[in-house]
Amino acid sequence: MNKDDLASKLAKFLNINKIKAKTIIDSILEDISDALSKNEKVALAGFGFFEIKKRAARQGINPKTKESIYIEAKKIISFQPTKKLAGKIK
Repeated sequence: MNKDDLASKLAKFLNINKIKAKTIIDSILEDISDALSKNEKVALAGFGFFEIKKRAARQGINPKTKESIYIEAKKIISFQPTKKLAGKIK
């Protein structure tokens, strides 16, 4: 499923046009992005939560040259599903 598919389902569910549905989805995604950029945890009841985690610096290997390389520390976005969602995936 992509954003276009999601917008079609939302438009049908809310009885609105697809452009308005895409605008709603874009607004929600922008709010989630803004919260994550401020290191805030985003919890969606019954679905899961997004949060920022720090990945430590480490040594890696360049797959082409097999040389050792240094990989800098960085922040990553982590998603943890709720038990309800995880149960549907089994």
